[in-house]
Amino acid sequence: MSIVFILIDEPPLVSLSTTITITADPINLSIALAGTFELIIISNYPDYDINNFSVGNGILYLGLVGVTPTIDVGATRNGAVLTVERKQEEVWAGAPLTRIDVLAVRENVTFSIVGIEWNFSNLARVLGISVGDYSGNIENLTFDKDPEFRPTSLLFRHVTPVGHTIYIKLWESAGSGVSEVRFEEGLHELVYSFEAQESKFDWAGNSLNEDRRLFEIERIKV
Repeated sequence: MSIVFILIDEPPLVSLSTTITITADPINLSIALAGTFELIIISNYPDYDINNFSVGNGILYLGLVGVTPTIDVGATRNGAVLTVERKQEEVWAGAPLTRIDVLAVRENVTFSIVGIEWNFSNLARVLGISVGDYSGNIENLTFDKDPEFRPTSLLFRHVTPVGHTIYIKLWESAGSGVSEVRFEEGLHELVYSFEAQESKFDWAGNSLNEDRRLFEIERIKV
């Protein structure tokens, strides 16, 4: 005879078994039972790797198109946001209509972060205008009637608690053209947002395959 007990308990899935025997005693009307006692513990906990956990912000670098970005945008807060969107076109057919396929008709990648330093060079790149010389005691950010949107390269670097390095690479991007600054009681925040553009070459001048021309996420493990 096999007796099975199932418990919901701590992870992971565990199976334990042992043999039990009950001695028969006719006088006391007891019976003999010999068999296998099996304990199965079923876990509701997922399998995970703590080395994949990550917290915190990172460093954003901007630069000229075609070269590895090296210009640090400075202090930021609230974390960076990478948004990857593939707009769907649904294909419906039949009567009644049922969805038979879905196609990607637009791919869009945006990256945004909140700066907390007044930096006219960063603002110029977000607005897509020429970066002027802002090294003097008096700085002026001006523009007017310029139809060109000057692109920039973008690299974001984040190091995880265990030392893995995550890179987000927008080979070529354009600033959002919008910069909102609120003069509040706390730290002034300057939002930087960029949208990826297709590039045929990486920052070393190597040709990019068609499936790598918009952006890349790279993780280097230790």
